[in-house]
Formats: sequence, structure tokens, C-alpha cells
Amino acid sequence: MSGVLERIHEGARVALRSVHGKYLSAQPDGRAEWNRDHAGTWEHFHLEKRQGGKIALKGVHGMYVSAQPDGSVQINRRAAPSGGWEYFQVEQRHNGKIALKGAHGMYLSAQLDGSV
Repeated sequence: MSGVLERIHEGARVALRSVHGKYLSAQPDGRAEWNRDHAGTWEHFHLEKRQGGKIALKGVHGMYVSAQPDGSVQINRRAAPSGGWEYFQVEQRHNGKIALKGAHGMYLSAQLDGSV
């Protein structure tokens, strides 16, 4: 785990901004949306470091980001058990950017229409 994660402390609040300039937002009903121009309360996540360069992200509503086998993303898990769908592998990219790879081998991505 090198680069960006080494500079972030456990429990840090982070906001995720896509290549389209929009922030990931945790909705109260568990939906994830990439449609915010500014990072407010719902766009911040508590970062929990795990072994092997993995992280878990907990939203403002107390729920974890979870990658589903069908490629969708939900923010509706109360816990992030070891080896669960709530873990993301952090991959360092150029210019200080990162990519997050989910438990099923797919990357967290933002679509132009705001869907995840």
C-alpha cells in the first residue's frame, strides 16, 4: 500500500470525485449517485484501512459502500466484515489519482448520467 493511502490516516473523511468532476453521494435510501458538484455532508465518507491496500468506506448515514456481483453499488450495509463486498482495493494511478477495485473484480466508476 503505497502512495495516497500512506498519507491518509485511519478514520479520515474523504470525498470521491470522478473524472467527470462530480462527487459520489450516499443517499438515505442506500443508493449511490455521482451527481454532486460540491462535496457536502452526504458526499463524505469515513475511510477505514484494511490489510493489503484495501479500504472500506462508511457514509454519513452509517452505512458502508458495497459492490454487488451485478456491477451495481449500494451504500446500505451496516458492517464491513472481513472479505466482504464492502472492501475496495486501492490502485495508485498517475497524478495522485486512484482507482477502487471491488470484491468482484470490477472498478467503481461514474457514468455521465450520474449512475454508479
